Amino acid sequence: AVARSLHLAVPRARLVCTAGEEGRRIVNALSALVPGCEKKLQEGSGVLLIMQFRHGFTLDHAGLRKSLGNLLESHDDNASVAKLLRSCGRLAMMDVFLNNVDRLPLLSKNQGNPTNVLLSVPTLELVAVDSSVRSVMQENELVAYVEVVDRLLRQLSKGLREKKPIYGAQRLRTFIKLHTRWDVREEGCLLLQQGMWACLRDTLKLTTRSLMEIKRNLKGVTLPDLSGSGLREEIDEGYLECMLQLFKTHVQTAA
Repeated sequence: AVARSLHLAVPRARLVCTAGEEGRRIVNALSALVPGCEKKLQEGSGVLLIMQFRHGFTLDHAGLRKSLGNLLESHDDNASVAKLLRSCGRLAMMDVFLNNVDRLPLLSKNQGNPTNVLLSVPTLELVAVDSSVRSVMQENELVAYVEVVDRLLRQLSKGLREKKPIYGAQRLRTFIKLHTRWDVREEGCLLLQQGMWACLRDTLKLTTRSLMEIKRNLKGVTLPDLSGSGLREEIDEGYLECMLQLFKTHVQTAA
């Protein structure tokens, strides 16, 4: 819901209990395709994550590396390529907001996870998969994270004013080139930054109330214990207030 509000493509997904009628039908169908999987499913959390299929390649897929050059040439008006890079910047900023820092190496020094970014072919639509929220943290962690994000947003604002790539955008450039062999160059870095700032502004349209409604909806679903399953996302009101205020401050300062 958050991703779609920020104009990012994500697969639709829902949770299904294996004990229910639909869940049993799904388990039976899977068992016919994969012998022995029924036992593994019964030993699990009792919940199935049903996700929409989106056609495309993960960023590290060999098929994408082979076809990307022709794809980029086929979109010779450059508008689709610019939209793709801005979408990548949007995705990076959404991950900052959600503290989902393992996908793209914008904030941290990790190498990123190219399997969590899908490129639809031939439309060049960027699709975010396996998105998660890590907002519940200790106070010292929150303070440290806010400081890192504040520094990033200051750099981003300056980079946009001076039309210069910031360090984070250069890291994204390296990430994209490493996995796709496509060098977006400095012009591409500027498009990434435009996408980051657009997402930053759109995030302000998300009120704490609307985000907490997502949390209430999650709590309202009758499910077995999901602790450790990674299927339930925790959304902390204090964290959201802090991030929304930080984003708002930088947008107002830039204005």
